[in-house]
Amino acid sequence: MKVAEGITFHWKGYYEYDLNIAHTVKNGPERVREFRPRPSRIVPGIPLRLPGNIDPKLQLDILAQVREPKIVALDTMNFWIEKSPQLLRK
Repeated sequence: MKVAEGITFHWKGYYEYDLNIAHTVKNGPERVREFRPRPSRIVPGIPLRLPGNIDPKLQLDILAQVREPKIVALDTMNFWIEKSPQLLRK
């Protein structure tokens, strides 16, 4: 698989004393919009799928390509929770 050159997605922020409270200072760059993962490249038959901390639209796109996953977990952050709560609930 060819990896794109240049800057990748990053998050800049900070946590309060309560680590459940995070503040996003900056997300970037928008290069993530170009990222289109293809689970077909992953070994078939693996029952666990964990779409990483990416745009929920991409997470749903990944899951739509997976046949009968037994376990699906999700990684996200406050940026996506605030920006796309309906998609995360899906």
